[in-house]
Amino acid sequence: MGIEYRTYNSGDEEELAQLFNICFHDSGTGFLRTPKSILWRYLNRPGGKPEEIQIAVDSENKKIVGSISCPIENLIFNNEPFKAGSINDVAVLPNYRGMGIAKKLLQRTIDFMKSENCKISSLIADPKGHARSHIYLPYGWQDIVKIEVWVKLNLLILRYFPVIFPLAPALLFNRLKHKLSLKKLERKLLKLNFKVKIIHPENNIPIPKEESEIYRCMLNDNSKKYFNGFVEILKDDWEHFRENTLLTSLAPTYVVLYKNQEIIGFSTFTRQWFYLEKIGFRIPLAITREFIIDRRLFSNSNEFILTSSFLVEKTIEASNNRNCSALLFSVSAQNKILNSILRSKRLLHHSGGVLMYKNLDLSSIKSFSAPPFNSKPIQHDMGEIWLYP
Repeated sequence: MGIEYRTYNSGDEEELAQLFNICFHDSGTGFLRTPKSILWRYLNRPGGKPEEIQIAVDSENKKIVGSISCPIENLIFNNEPFKAGSINDVAVLPNYRGMGIAKKLLQRTIDFMKSENCKISSLIADPKGHARSHIYLPYGWQDIVKIEVWVKLNLLILRYFPVIFPLAPALLFNRLKHKLSLKKLERKLLKLNFKVKIIHPENNIPIPKEESEIYRCMLNDNSKKYFNGFVEILKDDWEHFRENTLLTSLAPTYVVLYKNQEIIGFSTFTRQWFYLEKIGFRIPLAITREFIIDRRLFSNSNEFILTSSFLVEKTIEASNNRNCSALLFSVSAQNKILNSILRSKRLLHHSGGVLMYKNLDLSSIKSFSAPPFNSKPIQHDMGEIWLYP
């Protein structure tokens, strides 16, 4: 059996979507990719190019059996701009594993990043997974920051999981408790001139360009202040992944926080179907993308924490209104404030992935290991899943 290696050719998106759905659904759960989503995520994004997707092909049947995608971005690291590559969708068909295909694809990707003058590479890996221990660490990637995952179940989950109907009283109690807590918070914050506006894409009320630009700039400004490593989101990227989305469901709901009529923060989430193939159905999940409050506008930490808690509560309310069965937060382990707030609200918790970095140019970049280190991954379509304040 021979394996050939090449980059993306027009029409490969059909097999690439199939490859992803096979490889990332080993457990019987996950998000589905389509050929159109492959194009939107990689090839049709601003600056996307075929060379960013490395492909392995069975030379006998010409079938795609493995691939790696690596979008190139401009990363601000220690206040300096560097070209960086983000390793995504590392996949090899089950019958072709153990043949060194993933390592060969990864080496080709490293060579491609160097040819593009990239200084840094990032990826997110399962901290207990085979790939991290047998491929990424040996190839020089370093663990940087863990991701904590928090899930808020909404009452709609009962429609999709009738087997958990005995939990209905607890879910109903939590819903009532949430409403009471929200009312209490709203009364406190109204006295301080805070309010929230919720904008759902299904309502067909377009966000004014000027307001959308405020959100983008606020995201970039907060990133500069709180992270050593981040991607500054350019206008074209923001419009592609936040305004010109593939489906209406991928367009975000905005939960906008005001004080004295001025926008001081916002959260967003998208609605996606999560497939449970072993039991034959799917559930709609709300996946939080951004969570931002301008910390500089607060004179004391208690008011900031109270306002952050309020934005969390309104985001939960908005996910209920958008008929989502659950709301998911992915938060940097270094974000003590937001993790503490989510813990206090008794959201379900489990450990997520780990952000890893590789230094592609030892002569130009300082070590990644010097604490404290704040960075966030390069995944525009997933949004800035490195949630903060």
